[in-house]
Amino acid sequence: SGVVGTGAFAVHAANVFLSGAAEFTYRGEEEWKGKRAFRFDYAVPQQHSRYRVRVPPYEAVVGFHGAFWVDAETLDLLRLEVHADEIPDELRLARTSDVMEYQRVTIGRSEYLLPASSEFTMLGVLGNEYRNRRRLTNCRQYVAEAAVKFDAAAEAAPVARASGLPPHLILELVLDSPVDLEAAALGDEVRAVLARPVVHQGQVLVPQGAPVLGRLVRLEQNSLPYPHYVVGLEFDILELPAGRLEFSATLEDVSPAAGLIRQAKTLDPTFDRRRRVPRLDILVRERQEGRGVLHWDAKQPRIRRGLRMRWRTEPALASTRFGPQ
Repeated sequence: SGVVGTGAFAVHAANVFLSGAAEFTYRGEEEWKGKRAFRFDYAVPQQHSRYRVRVPPYEAVVGFHGAFWVDAETLDLLRLEVHADEIPDELRLARTSDVMEYQRVTIGRSEYLLPASSEFTMLGVLGNEYRNRRRLTNCRQYVAEAAVKFDAAAEAAPVARASGLPPHLILELVLDSPVDLEAAALGDEVRAVLARPVVHQGQVLVPQGAPVLGRLVRLEQNSLPYPHYVVGLEFDILELPAGRLEFSATLEDVSPAAGLIRQAKTLDPTFDRRRRVPRLDILVRERQEGRGVLHWDAKQPRIRRGLRMRWRTEPALASTRFGPQ
């Protein structure tokens, strides 16, 4: 269960700035995160709105209002707020809001103004509240190049390609960046390195020490049976001299390292109340392809650099090719 919003990346901004339906009011100069900024309020009436709110089995188009801030020097959009108006009673909602913050991002050889984060909130008439926080990072540009030659005698230049990782290989990784679970957020980058070369049929496919990039894809704090974190990691990029190689792998095992006193290998998570030490459980019953799920005692909420992990490559991305950096 939960809430899903689809307007944060582009639709809200397009409805406010490009639809021609919004009425704007200048509110003056303010300070925003240490910058001089101009604030504007706006409103879009229901009859000109494209904002659709749905609480199954009901849905409705609603008007909306809000505010936005622009950089006083560059006129770049800094923050956009969207609040729904006159929500129909059958939706059983007291309020909805979506707040987006923007920054300039380099993608390929160009720079774009894109949302960096958003927070979408729905408050029910009975006080139930749903909140969806999103961070948008590591946007990439995918391009294709083609050339037409009319010299029939010329030989086509060979195209260099490197095959992706075969399935069922073991990647032995060492965590290269600590994870501070009190300060971390979903989407944060996590770095590791290969502890051993990846060998297949007697051939070294990836050398030892190659950087491996991943993300924090799950972070929950639970109180029972004692305070602990549920941590989800996903590693999917190998950085090589020839380019970046994408892959999919599932966590198989972990080994003690600095900060790890005990390792559990049970099928179900177990917790020792007498020994409050940092420890890991691989939750086999929750295991998902392409991810690893760990439990960590909240008493020491920092996964230190040096954690050793074994990941098994999945067949789904066996045909992945090297791409340009």
